[in-house]
Amino acid sequence: MDVDSTPHSLQDVNRAKRQRTGSVTSVCDGLGKAVLQNSVPMWQTVSEGAFGGIVSIRFNQPVNFDTNPPMCSEATGFIVDAKRGIILTNRHVVGSGPFVGEAIMHDHEEVSVKAIYRDPIHDFGFLQFDPSKVKYMKLVEIRLSPENARVGIDVRVIGNDAGEKLSILAGSISRVDRNVPEYGTMTYNDLNTFYLQAASSLSGGSSGSPVIDINGDAIALQAGGRSEEATNYFLPLDRVKRALEMIQAGKPVPRGSMQTLFTYVPFDEVRRMGLPEETEVMVRKIRPEGIGMLVVRTLLPEGPGEVAGIEEGDVLISINGEVVTHFVSLEMYMDDNIGGTLVLQVARDKKIINISVKVDDMHALTPSKFVTFGGGIVHDFSYQLAYTYNLPVRGVFVASAVDLLQNNPCAEGVIIDSIDSKPIRNIEDFVSVMKTIPDRASISLEHYSIED
Repeated sequence: MDVDSTPHSLQDVNRAKRQRTGSVTSVCDGLGKAVLQNSVPMWQTVSEGAFGGIVSIRFNQPVNFDTNPPMCSEATGFIVDAKRGIILTNRHVVGSGPFVGEAIMHDHEEVSVKAIYRDPIHDFGFLQFDPSKVKYMKLVEIRLSPENARVGIDVRVIGNDAGEKLSILAGSISRVDRNVPEYGTMTYNDLNTFYLQAASSLSGGSSGSPVIDINGDAIALQAGGRSEEATNYFLPLDRVKRALEMIQAGKPVPRGSMQTLFTYVPFDEVRRMGLPEETEVMVRKIRPEGIGMLVVRTLLPEGPGEVAGIEEGDVLISINGEVVTHFVSLEMYMDDNIGGTLVLQVARDKKIINISVKVDDMHALTPSKFVTFGGGIVHDFSYQLAYTYNLPVRGVFVASAVDLLQNNPCAEGVIIDSIDSKPIRNIEDFVSVMKTIPDRASISLEHYSIED
């Protein structure tokens, strides 16, 4: 069958459809009526143009791993590179462990997908399929345009809401500087980023949907929400776009960390936390668009932030001499200086303090393999759970107990600290110690619950 398989950008599709449809001649008395008449067909064109780039994802996470329980579910993703077959979706869809899935195109063609990247903390990941397996449909790329996200703009969330293929839900961006939503303990939570907020009612299955603006660009990624309040949370795409460009260039995606959790706090509260008045004047002059500053919320024990002398409540002023009040700038410095040192200037009790902090590799703090033993699953204790329970990132985590620690009623969620008095700091220590123990031998095992 002769099929044109050349990828088309969403902008090309929209432009062509607008040419076929023709322009709307306004005979209205006022500008408001003209805009109203033009906006409806415009949104229709944009939505229809996006369909070829949006996929339903059926996936299976077969084992307990980190914060992900075993599950079969469905979600949404969208094509960001048609030539390479790269799909953007959520990290909680890709998961942190084993993944099996398939993507269903708009014309109901099915292709297998594999995970090629999951961010250590932010709620995004990339899947990949073989474009040659899509025989009938023209693939559409949806462009990432994080710079277009602004308060007040209308958007459409197009995805697999409640398992319905496809759903189009309207909303308006009300905030672009919301702190990350909290989903509870022993589950995935995002860190150190702003979220966008919109009044829009979504439910399960919309995870990974593109948030489309009137230009047909994706300005954010649907991530979570509160259905009882018709409020939704979208992940901004600044660091997503950077990661995609590095993957397209065949490069690894460096992610740095000071093992320090920041939160965005408005100026009125920051003043009460000890920010000198002259510092606020300086920051407002340099960053006139901002309404607050980044404040240290949590320091992981034994992490580089705590070791360097950062304290909870410190107000971040600058990094390496540049004023930093935004998470994108904070992450840029950490990602570009892994293994190096950053000089942070903070305000504490109306005093200005300079602190030198080492930057860790965040990927090294994220478990990427597991061992089965006694029917159970163990892996390195993760960065994610360490933040939730304020624990150091070390030890081996029991993700699934089965016969391992069978006498412990709360065995899942346990950290193994030592075996036969030998310290267990990571999964390599666990394997090397267990290899030395004969079959049926009794061992002493020291452990503690992360909820204790």
